[in-house]
Amino acid sequence: MYTHPYEALLSQMERMQEKKDVDGLINHLRTGVMWQIRKKAAYSLGVIGDSRSVKPLMAALEGDPDSGVRGSAAVALREIGNPKAEKALIRALKDEDNSVREYAALGLRVIGGSKAVKPLTKALKDENKEVRKAAEAALKKIED
Repeated sequence: MYTHPYEALLSQMERMQEKKDVDGLINHLRTGVMWQIRKKAAYSLGVIGDSRSVKPLMAALEGDPDSGVRGSAAVALREIGNPKAEKALIRALKDEDNSVREYAALGLRVIGGSKAVKPLTKALKDENKEVRKAAEAALKKIED
């Protein structure tokens, strides 16, 4: 028996992740009414790692109203590791939420190239210590 209305849906999404139902999870990412559903969809897409989810995850990173969903999208893009996400992660370095900026910098550590150097250098002056640390790690990785 589920105690919250969305628990049944989250359980269904676990099964979708196990079955690698990328299309179904993308649908939940785009249309989920509750942020918890969209966040779980982003997470699951990152676990699956299918490149079909890169564009929808980029859209969530850049446009979802919930910072938890945006953060999960950044993490998922890092897990997938597709260089097409670099520009979206660079833009996310300016997100209003500290965690989103941190996850974006960590994503750039994996897929960032020369285009990420200047924005990451700016992030070294971020107000948040974790963002600064992530930017420093990304720059070290890119420069190696």
